[in-house]
Amino acid sequence: APWCGPCKQLTPVLESAVKAARGAVKLVKMNIDDHPAVAQQLRIQSIPAVYAFKNGQPVDGFMGALPESQIKAF
Repeated sequence: APWCGPCKQLTPVLESAVKAARGAVKLVKMNIDDHPAVAQQLRIQSIPAVYAFKNGQPVDGFMGALPESQIKAF
């Protein structure tokens, strides 16, 4: 969401991690204000919320702005 400060801090760290993965992962960002049904389906109660999907299903995730080292490990 545009009003989410931690989301703005997290975005460049995620983009850097995706770039370092050299095509092995894809980053998709979504404004939950525009997609409340998705937020409800994933039971998102706070943002930022980051999920890893495999074959269309969430397999891992975290909420909040984590340190870069933890994001890379994710």
